[in-house]
Amino acid sequence: MLRRRALIASLAVACSVAGVTLAFEPAAIRVGPNVRVSEARAGIAHNEILLSADPADPRFLLGCSMAFDPTRNKTYTIVYVSSDGGTSWTPTLDTADFEFTGDPACALGRKARGYYVALGFKDDGKFTDPIYRSGDSGKTWDAPLLLAGFHGLDRE
Repeated sequence: MLRRRALIASLAVACSVAGVTLAFEPAAIRVGPNVRVSEARAGIAHNEILLSADPADPRFLLGCSMAFDPTRNKTYTIVYVSSDGGTSWTPTLDTADFEFTGDPACALGRKARGYYVALGFKDDGKFTDPIYRSGDSGKTWDAPLLLAGFHGLDRE
């Protein structure tokens, strides 16, 4: 404990001598007009919505949601992408090929990497967690890696 305090004090003194400020300014948040992300799927109810911004370029956004399609009586998940800061959105992935998917989680990482996972059931009734990866900020997706045996998790 004493070593930790000494290290922190030493860093503070070094930063002070070097003229480095340790305080961080909050990032500016701008609110623009309302945009209907799900316009391309307007007839489908959406819920459990998540959004992620690229850490290096906030113009790139990734959103994911559960969806219920009444024409098929089916719940599945959808991923939407925006490359213009949220002015327009395009659906780029849906998991309707599973019997059911829910609890979506999505994130944008470094070097335009996109990640998406959901809780799912296959036609045989077994649980699976499909994990998708994108190398172009969510515009296209690799085939999913299917993990089994993780039922009961929430927000995979």
